[in-house]
Amino acid sequence: EFSDFRVRSDLSGKTTILKLDHVRPDRERRLSVGGQFEHSFEDGRQESTTDSASGDAVAVETTLAGSWSQEAAYLTYQFPLWGTTVMAGTRVESRQYDIDAVNEDPSGGTYLFPSLHVERKVENWLTANLSYSSRISWPNIADLDPRVRFNNPTTARAGNPLLEPEKTHSFEAKLMAKAGNHSADVTAYYQKTRDLRSVLAELQGDVLVTRPVNLGTMTSRGANLQLRGPLARGLKYVVTANLA
Repeated sequence: EFSDFRVRSDLSGKTTILKLDHVRPDRERRLSVGGQFEHSFEDGRQESTTDSASGDAVAVETTLAGSWSQEAAYLTYQFPLWGTTVMAGTRVESRQYDIDAVNEDPSGGTYLFPSLHVERKVENWLTANLSYSSRISWPNIADLDPRVRFNNPTTARAGNPLLEPEKTHSFEAKLMAKAGNHSADVTAYYQKTRDLRSVLAELQGDVLVTRPVNLGTMTSRGANLQLRGPLARGLKYVVTANLA
């Protein structure tokens, strides 16, 4: 039985970003290349104190410390092709972690992310757009640091140094119609995310400890409709419908 529980947390961090872009526009073509470097670190300390009913105080101190470095290079090229506008691109991204609490640093890795966007004017009032893109969601330092940090006397959280980043592939088809000042957009999408991040809870003694884990995949399909236009002077309407 507990009479009092106190937590004090101090966290500091710093992120440095260096970015260089070059764009070469032409009448119908556009080339864009660039690179980016990021470095981020966190240094934190948490002290939790529990006063039991007998008057004894139990203090637990936990630290959180680590950093990551990320390099990326990207290229996009927009050009006309058979009456359509095509923009193709690719991005190479690499990240490395340094977590103080683990002997072997968590796996970062290098990934390639292609993208493709195709737009065509079907009629003067109707435009079609098809696109594919991919992205990644990296875990943060707290997600990887395995040290236990208390929320209260009976629950705590910890990181998982084996956690993988989430990777998502997205496909989208869109029709954009316009009649005078009124417009309508219809979009259908399909997304698939693998190495999905979830939470696992385990009872360790009298404390329930949660930590992030990778569990399977998630697939999302849907469509949405948006109508916009004026109703009267100074008054507009927007109608939205979603199916997911």
